[in-house]
Amino acid sequence: GADARVEVDRKYFVEKYEEMMYMLEELTQHQAEKLQEYENSKRPNLHIRAPAGAGKTFVGLHLMLKKMQKSGGGKLLFVASNEAMAIFISKWICTRSQARDIDRVLERLHLLFVGSSDCRMCSVKIEDSVLVTSPTDAADAYEMIVVDEAHHIYRTDASAPVKALRERVEALMSMKLPKSLVLMSDVSQSDGQARLYPEDDMHEMRLEEVIRSTKRIVAGASAFQINDAMDGHASNPPKCNVPDGSHLPTFIFDRRELESGSTLEALYASKVVDAMVGKVVSVFPGLSLHNRLAIIVPDSGFRDRLQSALELELHNRTQPLGPLSGRRFKLVTAGEACACLKTGSAIGEEEWIVYDT
Repeated sequence: GADARVEVDRKYFVEKYEEMMYMLEELTQHQAEKLQEYENSKRPNLHIRAPAGAGKTFVGLHLMLKKMQKSGGGKLLFVASNEAMAIFISKWICTRSQARDIDRVLERLHLLFVGSSDCRMCSVKIEDSVLVTSPTDAADAYEMIVVDEAHHIYRTDASAPVKALRERVEALMSMKLPKSLVLMSDVSQSDGQARLYPEDDMHEMRLEEVIRSTKRIVAGASAFQINDAMDGHASNPPKCNVPDGSHLPTFIFDRRELESGSTLEALYASKVVDAMVGKVVSVFPGLSLHNRLAIIVPDSGFRDRLQSALELELHNRTQPLGPLSGRRFKLVTAGEACACLKTGSAIGEEEWIVYDT
C-alpha cells in the first residue's frame, strides 16, 4: 500500500493551549490551601508573596471576582504601577465573567495607575470589543483594594509618580478603610531596598509552588530572589511543577554588516524580523500573531528610534514572494494590546504585535 504520512499541526496546539489558559479558573490545591489559611485567620487584609509564576495575581483576582459576582456589593479598586497591567486585569475579569454580567461587573471596578505624568483614577467599559478607560472620581469607600507589584509601589526609593500613587492609596484608606486590602509582591526581584508595607491586621500568604514559569526561568530568577531570612523565612527555591522549557536563543550581529547608506536601526530591525520569521512564523505556520507576539525594548528612546525602521522592514517582508506575503502587521503598545478583547485573527486580517518597553 501507499506510504502513510503523519503531520502535526502546531498551530492547532497553540490555539488550544491559549484557549485552555483563558479557561483556567480553578485554584491549585496549594493555592486553595493557602487561601483557606487566610480565611481561617479572620484577618481582613492579605499580603501575597511569591516568586514569578506562582500565581499571586491569579489568587488576588480570584478574590476580586468572588466579590464582584455577589450582587449588591460596593466598588473595588485595582492599583498598578502602569496602565497596561490595570487594563489587563480588566480583560482577565471580562473573560471569566458571564456575558450578561460583564457590564455590571465592570461598573463595580475602578483602576488606579501611573499615567504619562501623574496618577489616574479611571472607570472602564467596553466599546466595540475594546476596553476603554475614562477618568472618574474615587468612590466614597471601597469594598476591596488590590495592589499589584507592591514590591515596586512600596519601595522607599520609589520614583515620584509611583510614590504619588502610594500616597493616593494611603489617602483613600485614611478616609474610610476598605473591608480588605490585598497586596501582591514578587520575591523574585531583589534590589536590597526596604519596603513600607502596611502591616495592620495583615495575613501573610507565601506561595511556594510555581505553575506558570518554566524550570529554566525559575532557575534564572532564583539568583535574584529577595533574601528575607531576616523575618524568619528562608528563601528556599520554589517547587516547580512545569516542564524544563526551551533555551533562550541569542542573536548576535556585527555592525560591519551595515550596508552603505543604511542605519543601525535598519540593521537591527532586519535582525528582529529574521528572528520573528525563523523562530515563530516558520515553526507555527498559519498561526495568526495577533496579540500573541511581543517585541520588548529597553527604554522609550530605543523604542522610538527603532519603530519606523521596524515598520518598514515588516512592510517589505509582506510583499509578494516575501516570507510574510499577504499579511498585515501593526505595532501597538502593551496597553492597546491588553484592551483588545479579540484574542485572534485570521491570516490576512491585521495582526497586532506588542511593541513596548
